Amino acid sequence: MILTGTPTRTYNEAVARRATAAAEAMYSSVLLPCIRYSADAKKLYEDECPLPILLPNSAPSADCRKVTTHLGFTDLAV
Repeated sequence: MILTGTPTRTYNEAVARRATAAAEAMYSSVLLPCIRYSADAKKLYEDECPLPILLPNSAPSADCRKVTTHLGFTDLAV
């Protein structure tokens, strides 16, 4: 299971915190690394632009690399 849009230091809404905590409690055995919320990522997604190309060093790009590495895709340039 992948959680996206999880809380950050600046995006810390109560609903997101509760949902993340509940998912971690219920699905910890199958939970992959979380992908943090990013307003930039949201806009790029809406514009159908690949995040790793425009913001390769952003937190969500780093989080996506963690997920792909965890899944065994070590040769991907995500």
